Amino acid sequence: MNTRDEASRAVRSLSPTEPSDPSAEALAGRRAAVLHLLDQRGLMEIRGRAAPKLLHGQTTQDILALDDGAGTFALQLNRKARLQAPMVIRRLASDRMLVELPVERLEPTFHSFAPFAMLDDCELVDMTASTLLLHLSGPSSDDVLAACVEGDFVPELPAYHHLSCRCAGVNVMISPGPETGEKGWRILVPADGAVAVASRLLEETDNRLAAQDSWRILTREAGWPEWGLDLDDTRLVPECNLPWAVSTTKGCYVGQEIVARVRTYGKVNRCLMGLRSTSLLPAGSLLQTMDGGEAGEVTSSCLSPHLESPIAMAFVRKTCLEPGTRVLAVGDGGPWEAEVTTLPFVPRRFWCGTCR
Repeated sequence: MNTRDEASRAVRSLSPTEPSDPSAEALAGRRAAVLHLLDQRGLMEIRGRAAPKLLHGQTTQDILALDDGAGTFALQLNRKARLQAPMVIRRLASDRMLVELPVERLEPTFHSFAPFAMLDDCELVDMTASTLLLHLSGPSSDDVLAACVEGDFVPELPAYHHLSCRCAGVNVMISPGPETGEKGWRILVPADGAVAVASRLLEETDNRLAAQDSWRILTREAGWPEWGLDLDDTRLVPECNLPWAVSTTKGCYVGQEIVARVRTYGKVNRCLMGLRSTSLLPAGSLLQTMDGGEAGEVTSSCLSPHLESPIAMAFVRKTCLEPGTRVLAVGDGGPWEAEVTTLPFVPRRFWCGTCR
C-alpha cells in the first residue's frame, strides 16, 4: 500500500460511518462550504529550463505567458485534435511546472511527453503517490480557509494560480478551482500531513468529508464535464464546449490546425450540451428527434437538489443544438422526453476568463 492510498483511507475515516446524503452535501456546497477528497487526480512535475516550452507545444494554452505562481486549465490533444487529457498546469518556478490531470491519463501522458522531455533535457517526475488533493468549495470557503491557514491568504487569487502557506502545521499549496461554479480552493497536501489538514478544515466547516457523489452533482450543475463519463479520447476538442481551455493567439501546438479550421468554418457535428427532463436519464441513452432522427447521446446525469429536478449532459447533434429543442432519450424503461439547454445549469459565481 503506497503512502497516498494510506492517506486517502485515513482521511475518509474522519467521517462518520453512516451513509452520506449527497443532495444535502451538494446544497451545503451552494450555501456554505464542503470539503471533498479528490484522490482520482494524478500529478506530474516537469523539471528543467525548457519545461514551460515543452508544455507550450503540447497543450492548448499559452504556457510561456505564465509567471511563477500562475496557472491555467489546458487540454492535451493528438494530431487529429482528439482530446487526450484535460489538465491544470501550474508554474512553480521558471524551471518547474506541475501538471494535474485524471490519474488514468497519467501514464499515457508520461509516454507522450517523454520524447520531448528527452530532447529538451527535462525530467518527468510522478508526484501522485506523495501528494493528496483536497477541494474546499462554497460561498463560505474563503472564510474557512482564512481561518485555517497560517501566512498570507489572498482571496482574490485568480483561478488556477497558487500560493504556499501552512495549515495545521503542514506546508500546503492552495489554488482556486472553479469546477463547482462556486468559489473553491484546491489544497495540495503532502500525503503524510493530509489527515491533520483535513481535520482542521472539517473543524471549521462543522461538516463531514463530502462523498464523490456530491462532487459529481456540484460539477454537473456547473456544467463541468468529467473525464471517463462526458469526455474521452474519441472526442474532438471543438465538440467539448470548453472554449476557455484553448488559446486563440498562441503559436503552434499539437492539433492546432484542425482546431483553427473548425474555428474558421464552424463545422462540428455535435456539441456538449445540457438536458432538462422530468425523469432521470440513464447515461448512455441515445437521443432521438421527436420524429425519430438521430440526435446524440447522454453522457452523465444526476438529480439536482439545487434545481429540484433531473439534469443531464449529452453530446447533441448540430441539428438539435438550439436551446429549447425537444428530444427523446431512448433506453430501458424509456423513452423519456427532454429539453436541450445551454450549460451551466446554475449560475457560475466564480469562474475563469472567457467562460463567464
